[in-house]
Amino acid sequence: MDKRYRKIVFGLVLMILLTGCGIQMPVSEGLVFSSSSPYGQTHDEILPFIRYGASITLTSTLPGHIPLQNAAVDEYGSNQKRYLNDYFMTSVGNPGFGISFGNGRRVAIAFTPGYLVAGTHVDGTVRTFEKVFFTFNQNISINGGRELILQRPIWEKDGGGLSLGAFYRNQPMEFVEKEDQWDMGIADFKVPWYGVRLMGQTPDRYSKRAHVRGFISVGYVAEYKAPLLGVGIALSAD
Repeated sequence: MDKRYRKIVFGLVLMILLTGCGIQMPVSEGLVFSSSSPYGQTHDEILPFIRYGASITLTSTLPGHIPLQNAAVDEYGSNQKRYLNDYFMTSVGNPGFGISFGNGRRVAIAFTPGYLVAGTHVDGTVRTFEKVFFTFNQNISINGGRELILQRPIWEKDGGGLSLGAFYRNQPMEFVEKEDQWDMGIADFKVPWYGVRLMGQTPDRYSKRAHVRGFISVGYVAEYKAPLLGVGIALSAD
């Protein structure tokens, strides 16, 4: 087989293996820390005022969800199904790709193929005013899920830094019979939760294109009076 085709096949297989059912980290979110012009590349390499980006969500998950599980089991669980499906709350290894417009720091859109009906996402980030950014993140697979983020960088350093903001997430959930059970089912219900979110990205100290990006979300589920925590980490290339 030709080397080029072998690379294509390898990429497709990797895409199938590296996927998840949960809501992943937005690929376009790297726009928050981009400079006023496309960094890491010259206009000779790509059309003026347009730059490309990519990101692989290594993991995005909801640890410590037991208070929510205990509160929701009476309404959506049963004697046989008393555990929330971890796979509905976790995204692992999803690769996404995107482009940004407007001098490198105005609008960014991205797409994550996922696999069949799992892990497919679209997301977008736009600079609203000053340094305030709005991100829309939608899981368009069979079980859905949505996240809205409004944030502002509080510290910037060479293409990286820290950004603080608020979020709203509509999280699909499913009950299963055993902990860590793999179930190709449909979400039983969705949990709306909201709170504060801190996102960080490594600066261009070692590479002008490769970054490590992470977040922590601390929120509250009003319907069940339960706290919820979200954490994630991704590798990105802008």
